[in-house]
Formats: sequence, structure tokens, C-alpha cells
Amino acid sequence: MRVVIIGGGAAGTACAHSFVQTVAQAESGMADECGVTVVDPLEQPVELPPLSKSLAAQELSLVPHVMDENVVRVQGTVSKVRPAEPSDRARYIVETVAGELPADAVVYATGLTPRTPAFDALTVYDRASATRAHQAIHALAPGTSVGVLGSGFLALEIARGLADAGHHPHVYLRGDRPLSKVSAHLAQAVVALHEHVTFVPHTPEPDPSQHPLWFAAVGATSAGPALPSAKTNPKSNPEPNPAPTHAGYPVGPDLRVAGLPGVYAIGDCARIEEGPMKGIEPAEAAATSMGRWLGAVLGEKATGERAAGQHPTGQHPTGQQPTKVEPIWTDVPWHWSFQGSVRIFTAGRNLSATSGEPVLLGDPTRKAQWLFFTPDGTLARVETLNNPGAHNAAKRVLASHDLPHRSDVDQTFDMRAWASR
Repeated sequence: MRVVIIGGGAAGTACAHSFVQTVAQAESGMADECGVTVVDPLEQPVELPPLSKSLAAQELSLVPHVMDENVVRVQGTVSKVRPAEPSDRARYIVETVAGELPADAVVYATGLTPRTPAFDALTVYDRASATRAHQAIHALAPGTSVGVLGSGFLALEIARGLADAGHHPHVYLRGDRPLSKVSAHLAQAVVALHEHVTFVPHTPEPDPSQHPLWFAAVGATSAGPALPSAKTNPKSNPEPNPAPTHAGYPVGPDLRVAGLPGVYAIGDCARIEEGPMKGIEPAEAAATSMGRWLGAVLGEKATGERAAGQHPTGQHPTGQQPTKVEPIWTDVPWHWSFQGSVRIFTAGRNLSATSGEPVLLGDPTRKAQWLFFTPDGTLARVETLNNPGAHNAAKRVLASHDLPHRSDVDQTFDMRAWASR
């Protein structure tokens, strides 16, 4: 099997590593017939989270994504992916600026491209853009007023970095508070801890003349090549052709694009439309998990070594070994954001799956954790402030079958003790 991965970020790198390791461990004598190629326009892709957190530091934090020595790297862009002809002896042809690559499986791991506002503002999405932002910040006079457009994690990371560097950031919000995807409880605690950051609510279109320098973190759109046209027999494959979308590539619970055998999407560019992970927004942790899982699945398909009932990652997410396992990616969705000294963590399902008021553990002015429950009282989501140990315990609890009920929890509840039961 020849696998071509479009994108060398967290998801693409994890997928390539996992594929190579799975093929090497199979010992099936087919290793020479399996190969993986990663196509990326950058000479050396780097991890994105450290960049946004070091913009105002003396030096940018550059952590490269290092490829396995058995992975072929092609520096360039992909212009098109098309179905192969029978003479090509492949399922697809990936057209790059460096030539055509035959592929039996194509993995889209292209990430997203940030949206830009109508006026001039810096965005941070790769090494080059982070370098421009870093230089712009260090060219400012001490105590400069800076505008930040956006209300998500990235906007607050940038704003807090500016404040810690002695500047006066103003964060312009579309609504009445930042961090609309977390609870109002956590968001209010974060705002209180960012005492040197000014939040301007209900101002999605501020006057650009108010500040000499602007940053924008207002969302992102899909930036990768178009999906190949489906060449399938409707009678043998009734799946509909995938619909194009600016939000990403639509995939099923197995991360495959419907109607396109051998085409997958992982990471930020994947939009999961069905299954237990439907609707999640992959952050770096989920992107890496998706990549590792899919790499193992493709490696086992390549070597024909999938054993009945064996989970691709070596263990079933429920902790039990069923007699038959469907190839579905599952994990506990979680995210982290370091905003200066403020540490924010979320784990579990979206807020929309919960109901009622959460249970508060700790002190929101220092360290705290909010526990959210489903309508039937089962723990479904945990938000954590400045307590990474409690967050890691929450992830273990949410991944287990031993979920606490609301009746089990009061202000004395110990997440770490429950995780160790």
C-alpha cells in the first residue's frame, strides 16, 4: 500500500509515524511493498501552539515536527487529487509541484487557514506569520495600545503575551464574553485573572485607527486541495459524493470521506458528521490521536494483519476486548490553552450535551474545576483552571466506564481519588 499524506503538521506526522511503526511490527514480509509520503509546502513544519505563546518572548519557541527516517518527504503543494486510470496501477494520483504521486490511500491533513478581517491585522498560523508577529511586537514602544480581534483561545493567548510584555491589549468581542465554547463560569474566571487585558464586548467591527497594531484570531477555513471526483458504480457503492465545504472535509466515524474509498481526512480539516465523535472540533490533542489511529488502521490494512477483535491502537477505548471491533476512531476530546500563567483545560463532550448547573470544586480565583452532567446525571464534561493534575485525572475518569453520578459529587469530591479507584 502506498499512502500519501497531504500536510506535515501534528495530524499528518502522527499518521506517518503510526503507519511506519505498524508495518514494521507486522513482520508479514510486506514492508517493502508499503510506503508513506508526506507532502507539505514548508521545509520544516513546526508545532503551532508554542508559537502563539512565545510571540512576545525574546525568542520564538520553534518545535519541529520530525519525520521518521522511513517516511518520504516532498516539499511542495498539492494542486489536485484525481482518480487513477487502470494503467496507473493505483487508486489515486496526487499531483504536486514536484511531480505525480500514485496512491492507494490519500490522507488530507491540511489544517485550516485563518480568516482575515477587512483591515490590516496580523494572523498567526505558521512559522513565517509568527515571525512577522514577533518582529512587530518587538518594534513597539513600551506600553503601546494593541488591538486583538477575536474571542477564542488564540486571541487570549496573544493578548496575555502582550500584557506580560508591558503593552496594553484590547480584545474586541462579538458577544458579551470571550471563550464562547466553554462555560460562562470558566470564562468569567479567566477574565478576572487577565486583569491587565481590556475586554471590549459587542464590538466585532472596531475602528482600526484606535490602535497602531492589530492581531486577528477570528476563525479559520479549509485550505487544502479539492477532493477527487468519485468514480464509483452507484449500484455497488450507493454512498453519495461528498459535498464541498469551507469548514473542512466531511468524514464518517472511520475518518473516511463518504463515496471515496481510500480517502481520509484528519486533524483540523476533518468534519466528523456521524458516530460517537460527531461535531467535535479537533484541537492538537485530537489531531494527534486521529493521526495515530488512522496510521495504525492503514498499516494493518496494508499488511493484512488485523486480527479479529483487535483494536488498531492495541487497546479498546472502553478497556474491554469485544469479539468484533468496528474501525471507528474514538477518544476523549480535550483541549488546553496556556495564557501566561493561566492554564485552561477542557475534557469530554460539548456543553450542549449537558444540563443544569455544574458542580464547582476549588476556588475560581486560584485553582478550580467544574463538573458537568448529562440530563440523566452522568458526568460528561470537565473544565479545569490552573490544575493540570486534576485535568489528567478527569481525562482518565471520562475514558472509563466508572463515571460518577451527580449524586456522588459534592464540593469535597476528589477527581484523582476517583480515577485511582
